[in-house]
Amino acid sequence: MGNLVIEYITEASWSDVARIYSSGITTRNATFEQQVPEWETWDKAHRPDCRLVAKINNKIVGWAALSNVSSRCVYSGVAEVSIYGATWQSRNAEVKALGLINPLCLLIHICFYICHFIYYS
Repeated sequence: MGNLVIEYITEASWSDVARIYSSGITTRNATFEQQVPEWETWDKAHRPDCRLVAKINNKIVGWAALSNVSSRCVYSGVAEVSIYGATWQSRNAEVKALGLINPLCLLIHICFYICHFIYYS
């Protein structure tokens, strides 16, 4: 079994992040978005300090990011959380064997609480 590694989302990881995001859009349960934006658009809309990917055997299996809900000062410190995991169809057998659909989301939540702490410090 591979180790779970958490890293920051970068432009280099965008193709995998976008693939997982597209799967979420397809479900029509994850977002109101109709299509995956280009990297530049997504990058501008999400905080650079709180965007993470989860990797197993160097394969991205999930991601999470914070975006500010408003530029107004009264909403300073308020952020929207996006959390996406790879669909079962796109996961390799090792990821399936780990049964990570819920634990992965939990781990990403924990990482976001760490980012939350950093964000409000």
